[in-house]
Amino acid sequence: ILERRSLDALRNENGEAMHYVSIFNDISDHHAKDEQLRHLAFHDPLTGLCNRALLQDRLEQSIRLAQRQQTGMAVLYLDLDQFKSVNDSMGHHVGDQLLCQIAQRLRQQVRAVDTLARIGGDEFVVLMNAVDQPEHCHVLADKLLAAIDEPLELEGNRLHIRTSIGMALYPQHGSDGKTLMKCADMAMYSAKAAGRNTARFFHPAMSEQAEQRMQMEIALREAIEQDQFQLHYQAKFDARSGHVVGYEALLRWRHPQWGPVPPDRFIPVAEDAGLIGAIGAMVIAKACAQLADWERQGFGWQTVAINVSVRQLEHDDLIGLISMELQRHGVPYPCLQVEVTESVLVAQPEQTLPVLRRLRELGVKVAIDDFGTGHSSLAYLYRLPVDVLKIDRTFVQHMGQDDSALAVVRTILSLSQTLHLQTVAEGVETEQQADLLRQAGCDVFQGYLFARPEPAANIEAGWVAQSVH
Repeated sequence: ILERRSLDALRNENGEAMHYVSIFNDISDHHAKDEQLRHLAFHDPLTGLCNRALLQDRLEQSIRLAQRQQTGMAVLYLDLDQFKSVNDSMGHHVGDQLLCQIAQRLRQQVRAVDTLARIGGDEFVVLMNAVDQPEHCHVLADKLLAAIDEPLELEGNRLHIRTSIGMALYPQHGSDGKTLMKCADMAMYSAKAAGRNTARFFHPAMSEQAEQRMQMEIALREAIEQDQFQLHYQAKFDARSGHVVGYEALLRWRHPQWGPVPPDRFIPVAEDAGLIGAIGAMVIAKACAQLADWERQGFGWQTVAINVSVRQLEHDDLIGLISMELQRHGVPYPCLQVEVTESVLVAQPEQTLPVLRRLRELGVKVAIDDFGTGHSSLAYLYRLPVDVLKIDRTFVQHMGQDDSALAVVRTILSLSQTLHLQTVAEGVETEQQADLLRQAGCDVFQGYLFARPEPAANIEAGWVAQSVH
């Protein structure tokens, strides 16, 4: 019990103390409330970990300790990969549960002399003291990655969450806390760009990369506002007759100063910046408008495939958006095909499969893109709501030189025939590849051997020329 005590003397007329009066007050509750307020001021209320304010104080202490003892220290910056999709698709209460479980797993991996903090929605930081060798950081990073990668059970759902980790060392990468945090943050983005679920040390070149990424994000926002994007269409051909059986809409961006910007440069930035939803909606609108325009010009109803991202499947009302655009332009549902990468289906099947099933019920065709790279099991495949398998171009390109690649392609084609699925081979560039695919029973070819992606006007000119002859 904590108490506050006061003592007063009772004196006679001569000023002599005759008695003493002591008053005791129990201040335990007040002290507990003060401690609680102090704890809340320096700790994350959800996970109980250090917050940003306490982390900053501990960071400066760690640097001073490293200076006195002539040792190193490190900052490990963690950002959960695609945590927002859990919040958006399953609710913030599930996201909170996930964060608490992740925090507990991280606690079990760090040492007592280290500091673990949560500084944002899905961002964690570890201050690692007494770092003698950079390899010690990698050892801890590997433990953290493995701990987070273990499946989570939340409200009957089995979730797989991964993380990207950026690492910065004192004094190699910075002599103050602000610089170390900035360097670790840039290294974390480099880890994400390297494929996620990995760790990267800071390198001076990352500063330039971070600046380029910021410029790219600003340019992307302007591109959306100014409608700088265009769709090109690559034809797909029947393997037997050689006739065109459809097109794939491919996004192209020509920046006013930079010129053409490859999709593999701007799509990852758009995903990280939360812009991929707006870009995906624009692609759907443009593709549907183009289908209707071709019909009005007398070219008939064509079939166009569009690529949809995991964000569109999990966050946006993809079904409503597609239905709205098709109906607005009067396009029949079977004229549109959506392509989803195999890795997306494997990562979050609980959220993505119901959306794809509903699209198929409406008449939209569903294709698995880059098939063979997403590690889905054959037993799992027959339950997927799909109509088409697109063989990844990597296998197609190596068929003539690698017997293993050819065996994989033949296995996929045999499987698709058993499941009554259409097969499309991507990246067909040589006659040898086409002959091997044709002999193995492939249905459709797509690649530079037959056609390159072209603007709609070029395709229309080709139709007009064919009609003249």
